[in-house]
Parts: sequence; structure tokens; C-alpha cells
Amino acid sequence: LLYPHQFQIDNFLSLTLYQLRHMQHPDYYSSTQEQFGSNHDYFQLQQKFVDTYISQRF
Repeated sequence: LLYPHQFQIDNFLSLTLYQLRHMQHPDYYSSTQEQFGSNHDYFQLQQKFVDTYISQRF
């Protein structure tokens, strides 16, 4: 996983994410509104990263 030097990866990995099933791309995810209010946004993740993330969280 590549990320900028000062990126707080632990904070990112602790986010609660959910899949946006209503979109035409099944690999789009979003943070929750509880975490960022109206500033939450969706983003695209590679399937391999998602599988690793989920397997380590549960």
C-alpha cells in the first residue's frame, strides 16, 4: 500500500466504510456521515485492498 509520508494511515484504516451498491461500479466505497458530516465522500478501492482490510477487521 503506497501513501504519502505524512499520511496518517492508521486513522484511515480505522474508518468505518460501506459499499455503495447503488452505483454502477461495485468497488466504490464511502466513509460514514457520522465521521465527517456532510464532507464524507466516496472513493474507489482496489478489490485486493478491500479483501485484506475486511479480513483483518473481523
